[in-house]
Amino acid sequence: MKRPIFWPVCCCALFLLIAHFDTIAQDQAQVDSLLRRIASPISDQEKLDTYVKLGRLHINTDTAKVLEYTEQAWELAASAQNNIAKTDILNIRGSMLIELAAYTRASVQLEEALNLATDLNYYKGITDAKLGLARIKRSKGKYKEALGLLDEALAALNQSEEPRDYVPVYNNTALNFYLLGNLDKAIEQFEKCIAICLQQGTDSKLGRVYMNTGVMYIEKELPEIGLNYYRKALGIQKKYNQKNNMAGTLNNIGVAHKNLGNADSALYYYRQSMKLNLEQGLKGRIIQNYSNIGAVYSDRNEYDSSDYYALKAIQLYEEIEDKYNAGIAYRNLGHDYYNRSNYPQALEYYLIALRYARTIEAKLLEGEFLNAIGKVHEVQGQTETALQHYRQAAAISEAVGDQYNIAEALTNIGMLHHNLEQLDSSIFYQERALAINQETNYPYGICENHLNLGLSLTLLNQTSEAENHLRKSLQISQQNGLQGQEATALLALGELAFKQNKPQQSLSFLEKGVGLAQEISNQQLEKEGRAALVRLHQKRGEYKPALAHQLAIAQLQDSIFNDNNTRKIMRLEASYAFEMAKDSIRFANEKEKLMLDQKIQTERTNTLIVAIVLAVVTALLFLLYFFYQNRIRTNKKLQELNESITIRNEEITQQRNQLDLANKKLTELNEEKKKILAVVAHDLRNPVQLIKGFISMVKTRASDRLGAEMEFVDYSLEATDRLSNMIAELLDVSAMESKSVDVRLKPVIINDLLRQLAINFSLSAAEKNQKVTAELPKQELIIDADPNYLIRILENLISNALKFSEPNTQVQLALEHKNQEVLISITDDGPGISPEDQARLFDEFRQLTAKATANEKSTGLGLSIVKKYVEAMYGQITCKSELGKGTTFTLQFARG
Repeated sequence: MKRPIFWPVCCCALFLLIAHFDTIAQDQAQVDSLLRRIASPISDQEKLDTYVKLGRLHINTDTAKVLEYTEQAWELAASAQNNIAKTDILNIRGSMLIELAAYTRASVQLEEALNLATDLNYYKGITDAKLGLARIKRSKGKYKEALGLLDEALAALNQSEEPRDYVPVYNNTALNFYLLGNLDKAIEQFEKCIAICLQQGTDSKLGRVYMNTGVMYIEKELPEIGLNYYRKALGIQKKYNQKNNMAGTLNNIGVAHKNLGNADSALYYYRQSMKLNLEQGLKGRIIQNYSNIGAVYSDRNEYDSSDYYALKAIQLYEEIEDKYNAGIAYRNLGHDYYNRSNYPQALEYYLIALRYARTIEAKLLEGEFLNAIGKVHEVQGQTETALQHYRQAAAISEAVGDQYNIAEALTNIGMLHHNLEQLDSSIFYQERALAINQETNYPYGICENHLNLGLSLTLLNQTSEAENHLRKSLQISQQNGLQGQEATALLALGELAFKQNKPQQSLSFLEKGVGLAQEISNQQLEKEGRAALVRLHQKRGEYKPALAHQLAIAQLQDSIFNDNNTRKIMRLEASYAFEMAKDSIRFANEKEKLMLDQKIQTERTNTLIVAIVLAVVTALLFLLYFFYQNRIRTNKKLQELNESITIRNEEITQQRNQLDLANKKLTELNEEKKKILAVVAHDLRNPVQLIKGFISMVKTRASDRLGAEMEFVDYSLEATDRLSNMIAELLDVSAMESKSVDVRLKPVIINDLLRQLAINFSLSAAEKNQKVTAELPKQELIIDADPNYLIRILENLISNALKFSEPNTQVQLALEHKNQEVLISITDDGPGISPEDQARLFDEFRQLTAKATANEKSTGLGLSIVKKYVEAMYGQITCKSELGKGTTFTLQFARG
């Protein structure tokens, strides 16, 4: 069964949290009291302290106020040579710049504050500076370095003689543990914060702690608990008018509703959050709102709106040079296109995201993005490239201690080995991933690993261990509401029970799995489950329910086929809409640039006119003429740009119409072909077998009475044999095209097989006075192949060689190995094959110009089937021929 694709559901919450830690609540009553104090007659030192407090209270609500109060405080501190106050002012400005995502300028302020505080042994100043520097490290994805700075901040705080505020340190420590994937340690730090706030009665700070704790439970896939914390947070934030934190909590409530499938509620809360962020002019958080709204539209398959918001987010990220979140935005856009099955476009965005991550050395993101790139290559069948990216992801994630992405990479590597039937390797990687997911208590990963282990052990016939893992997967999926994995586990248990000859248990599991697949609208899983039920009912002789399931499969097949076509059209429409959006933005930017150029030119012209109007009238007329010509050129450029966009739109529309027509034609041809094969399969095979049986009966019972007429009976038997062979070949073609052929590879000693085939064909060759010889090396050569299909391939090629060769000729079988490859060749002395025939040698329903020497018949399917079987066993077939000089067919397989 195909493993489901999974992306973390709470990525939106992660981005928003970064902006919401360390905020300090604005108590309006306290602000009013401090302003009244400033207006009263107080000393300069008291004024200095008051301005510092006012600046700190406005850090995350009003940057203009922060600058105003800290400038006044700096003048007083410089006058009094008060370096402790200067340290506090620098730390406040650094925190404000972090809120504005101006990390370089913030670092300058905080480093200066740290140097001053260190010289003074001012431990509170050291704590605040290291806290701010840790936030900057965190924003760049350097979480372990951030944790080191926070340990130093905590040590400095413990030495401080002033009142100690542990909440910001624990908050930041929790966030870094969260970003490293250790949710339990993060919750532990938040519980410390809650205990401190309740003990001190500082409920104004409790709001953001509740919000952050809620995010942890959302990440643990416990949304109801998370929402409960969010509601507590929102109540406190409304009480103290903390608009900044309210925006964050509203956004996170939207994330929770999105994960619960309440799209309308999610959009409502995202827009409420964006309204508050727009009021405060916080670009970084507006971007997060754009990203989250776009994700909802993506889930609804409303791709025009999804792309619009994603592009808006990316444009703002690049505008503020936030490469970290720009990379994440490109990653999300890649996820969007991956879910639409537009893999080339998804890969393009993942690679852009990876480039951003490497530019800022964000190793955690690099590991995640490499995993995503590997998935694209895997789904496109590029196994080696996918494996290379998964291994890179595992190595980078291990270097930075990112447990989640280590487990994800190991799981992906294990599934690749499973799909390649390298089951021991698959089990090794799945067990390593399971240990990590159990350590981090990640239910989805644990469930997935148990499921994959069960599937691999089933193929190894270790049924008891397989059942144990599958039942654990089922239990975990049911406990955590993972319905897709629950359905997959039920179907896997049903297949296993069928293999163990437990029909009643198998029936129960399969029916539950199919029912759940229907409930979650997973047509592929439903189809697989019904196919298993068909096999089960047939084995029990229950043909009526087997037929019912078979009919349902046919309907599902049609539905899946239509869905695939719909997705193709949607991909085209999405690409069209995306190109339109890009063209629109590009046009707007170019138009704005042209208008800006025009405005600048106008101002220059007006300035020049004012300067020389009284002195040079002639110059004024010249400038007016120049201005007029410039406007004409600008308007012409705008007109040309509009015409270019119109032509491009018409070309895209025409291409889309052509694709629609081509798709319709292909669908009709495919349906026609399926009808023909259905007629052959169901209307011809049984009557032909009956005819053959009746003729054989006549030959057996009436041979003494027929006399000379027996010759006609023999001709009839030969004709029915040929017809049966034609039907069998047509059914082979149908089986190969539907991928229902079960190729089972195992080691085959090719020397013995060729020797036996030479002996087997000697008798038939003798009828035309031909010989079949085998030139074989003494060394045994082994390849991995399906013996049954390999014999059919060789028999077809040897039979053709004899058929098209004249009497008194020879067919030679040869075997050699070269560069870890085994080469099997069949050479005849026939008339050869023309270059025109060689070009269409392996096409279906093609008969070549060369004729069999004894008028043997052919359907024109043999070599096309041979080629498909060879490629199904990972081999290659080539033909070398020259008219009048015979033909050589060569099979190439990897040496076993």
